[in-house]
Amino acid sequence: MKSNSTLGHGPKKKKKITARAVTKGKKQSSARRNDSVADVSADISLMQKAGEILKTVPDVREQKVKDLKKRIRDGSYKVDSKKVADRLVEEHLKTDFEKK
Repeated sequence: MKSNSTLGHGPKKKKKITARAVTKGKKQSSARRNDSVADVSADISLMQKAGEILKTVPDVREQKVKDLKKRIRDGSYKVDSKKVADRLVEEHLKTDFEKK
């Protein structure tokens, strides 16, 4: 079977490299590097801001915990066992049992 593709076949043309091409390549490479540094710098700045915001948010929602404790004590907190079972099965199905 004959293929029309010349990928990896046929004569290869040699590319003439000039001093201008080398200098241009260095400038482009340097510009890409500077863009990468700017992107990383912006990402770090965003992560620092997110960290500062997270410091202001409490780890525990005090009021919700207080309300749940009260409802458990007075017997008004009801558990929907069907929902709990469904969620357990759902989480179990997501488990990756392959040993790595």
